[in-house]
Amino acid sequence: MDDFTRSRKDLLAELEELRQRVAALEKQRNTTVSVLHGDPVRRTAPLVSRVPALVWTTDTRMRLTWWTGGAVQQLATDPDELIGMDIPTYFGFDDPEFPPIAAHVKALQGKSASYEVEAADGVTMSSHVQPLRDAGGAIQGVIGVAIDISRRCAAERQREELIGELREALDRVKVLSGLIPICMHCKNVRNDGGYWEQVETYVHDHSDAEFTHAICPECMEHSLRRAEGSSPTSDAPVPPKTPRSPR
Repeated sequence: MDDFTRSRKDLLAELEELRQRVAALEKQRNTTVSVLHGDPVRRTAPLVSRVPALVWTTDTRMRLTWWTGGAVQQLATDPDELIGMDIPTYFGFDDPEFPPIAAHVKALQGKSASYEVEAADGVTMSSHVQPLRDAGGAIQGVIGVAIDISRRCAAERQREELIGELREALDRVKVLSGLIPICMHCKNVRNDGGYWEQVETYVHDHSDAEFTHAICPECMEHSLRRAEGSSPTSDAPVPPKTPRSPR
């Protein structure tokens, strides 16, 4: 074999190698373009899988076609076993008014929808679904995302319970306010019904205060003088009167 034949064969081999390399690069390019411009859901899968949420897609019959997310690990069921299962079967309800079903139906009609669902284990998920469209804008199914809001719901419940307890406490508290009509001589108080009653009775009825009875020095002196038969001094206090009807 002369040098010309050998050089021609080497050139053909090099051309074949270049052709294979070009074909490999073209294949890689097509794969990259498909990922970047094809399915926008799956091209973000590596990122979404680290997010503490659930992301899923369904077909037009509401059958699960794909899902991912950090919250998938919290599920007791193998996610792969749920592929192909429809939304009513997954939730165990076939009522069209059930929020997840109604939301998916609305998304298939071209509208977005949101709902909340509390699972049997007490986990509450806030979900949002919207139409999944192809490059031409045709609806191919539903795409949804759900996040765990259990802590927020628990905090809200505690807040409502605390507000309820405070309201009950305020209902139990009786407060005296405003002008209270009191007799300048006997110190009886006129109540809301117009009757005069002892001040301790009035305060007891309008507050949580309790009275303990004692006797002050002036009244003690007044009582002793009465017991001895002497007349009380003019500045001695007058004993309280019994309640009288209004005049």
